[in-house]
This record gives sequence, structure tokens and C-alpha cells, in this order.
Amino acid sequence: MRSHKAWLLIIILSVLVLLLAACDSDKDDEGNDESNPPPTTPLPTLPAAAEVVMVNTTFQPQQIEVTVGTTVIWTNQDADTHTVTAGPRENPTGLFSSGDIAAGGTFSFTFTEPGTYVYHCAPHSGMDGTVIVTAGTG
Repeated sequence: MRSHKAWLLIIILSVLVLLLAACDSDKDDEGNDESNPPPTTPLPTLPAAAEVVMVNTTFQPQQIEVTVGTTVIWTNQDADTHTVTAGPRENPTGLFSSGDIAAGGTFSFTFTEPGTYVYHCAPHSGMDGTVIVTAGTG
């Protein structure tokens, strides 16, 4: 009888040791090593956007600063038709030109190079703006 009790005690202790070892494991329920998790895939970066509003025959804000890759969206909240034309009024560059933007319309352009970009509304003298594009922190 005594050897029966000894074997039963050995079996119980063995089961307890196995249970404790399983509880102390660095593996999750699927067997993945939690102490050294797999690398995560970064989420894709959405392009940056900035908005300029055309209101009261002005660009608001008149000057903005953005980083390379930013898309600027101009929205006409005025009753008049406007344009967004790259370059100074006396010497347009042709980099971008919206054509006529009716009330409620939009125009967008993505800036891919650092620099200072002036623009204007062709039909309205004094309606000028500037986009300053910086390299940003990469």
C-alpha cells in the first residue's frame, strides 16, 4: 500500500510541476513566444492635407507652411468665381492652374519639392497667397 501511495504522490507532483511550467511559459495560447513578439507592420501613412478657403475675395490663410507631399485644397466659399494660378500675377509659372472655380468648387495640388510658391487669383488683383513647402522631418 505504501508503494501505491508513493506512486500516486509522484504522479500528483509530476502533474503539478507540468502545470506550473505551463503557467510560467512565455508562449501565448497559440504557441507564439510572447517574450519575443513578431515585428509589427506599420500602418500606411496617409498623405497630409491642408486647406485654403477663398472668401471675401481673399485666400484664407494667405500664407501656409506645409511639408513635402502635402496636398493643398482650395475651396471657393465666395459667390464670385476664382482661380488658383501658380506664380506672381505678372509672370505665372504654369506649375498649377485651377481654371475657373465656381462657388462651392475646389482645386487641389500636391507639393513634391521644398520651396516657396506664390499664387494668385487671375481675375482679382490683390488676391494673392503663398505656400511654403519644407522638407519636414523624415
